[in-house]
Amino acid sequence: MDLTSILINIFNRWVHPVDQPYNPAPPPNQPDGLLNQIPNNVTGTDGSYVETETDIHSIAGTSIGFGTQNITHVDDEDKASSLSQSQSYIFGSGKLVTKIEDVGGICRFCQSTATEQLQAGQISAQQAQLYSLYDVNSAAICNVCGTQGCIQHIRPVQTEDGVLAMCVTCQKQLKGQLLKRKIIGFLLTPFMEDSNE
Repeated sequence: MDLTSILINIFNRWVHPVDQPYNPAPPPNQPDGLLNQIPNNVTGTDGSYVETETDIHSIAGTSIGFGTQNITHVDDEDKASSLSQSQSYIFGSGKLVTKIEDVGGICRFCQSTATEQLQAGQISAQQAQLYSLYDVNSAAICNVCGTQGCIQHIRPVQTEDGVLAMCVTCQKQLKGQLLKRKIIGFLLTPFMEDSNE
């Protein structure tokens, strides 16, 4: 298991539907933890109760949501204990994103790779969605075709016109054009030498 998979497993969390009440359940094998002190029911028979405040914002068309969920358990002696959980994810750009405002968009190159991995059964649908996204700090625009994506696939390249940010596709086209010029120049060299003589 590679480091990316481990981090995704750590930070990959199920998002509870906002329109339904949340009744927390303690995770197994976690003795003396705060979650084990919170009952599964909302109101206990002994006068204890649980209050849940959820502020989750989802990306449209995905199962990815950002925000926090605050759970407060008040026992029958009016002693409160709180737990706060935040939703964060690692995107295809390799950055940990903790709030929806930091979502930059979908990189079509990352999305293509993620789709291939999904079809091969290597990743889940949610992981494919995550791998397709980039954060605002990793955003870039190709100066040639205008494609938006992440800095892993849109990089600065030295050209005759100066340094330009170019996507993977435009870089391949540029390399092809340079190769054609070299081949034509090599083939025309004997004729140019003859005309100079």
